[in-house]
Amino acid sequence: MVRRRSSIGGPVLSVDLRLSGQAAYTYSPEEKPRTEFAMSEITLTADRRSATGSGAVGRLRHTGKIPGVIYGGGSETISIELDHHDVSVSFPTRASREGQLTLVLDGQPIKVKFQDIQRHKTRNTALHIDFLRV
Repeated sequence: MVRRRSSIGGPVLSVDLRLSGQAAYTYSPEEKPRTEFAMSEITLTADRRSATGSGAVGRLRHTGKIPGVIYGGGSETISIELDHHDVSVSFPTRASREGQLTLVLDGQPIKVKFQDIQRHKTRNTALHIDFLRV
């Protein structure tokens, strides 16, 4: 099998399956349309966070919560806390963090977009999450 890549290390441009030196079948991406995957709607429950500062945030993380913030959309910035398990299950990969999601805050749904996540450098656990209002 011979694979040809673009000069910048991009996707495979074509694949030749060779049987005893002769090309038996050639596949190129133009033959097959790209499949689009629909992302399911993600809903997370968040609580308002009144305590700020490094000590309060450390105590929050110790209880299994992640601090976060919702900003944008012409409204005030809201400090929130999320359950670490819910976040790790909802965002297992980088691709799952694309698109819109719903945060339920004080019983009201808020449409947001995942903006940024800060992670611990060795444990790879989430330290802080930013959401942007849509």
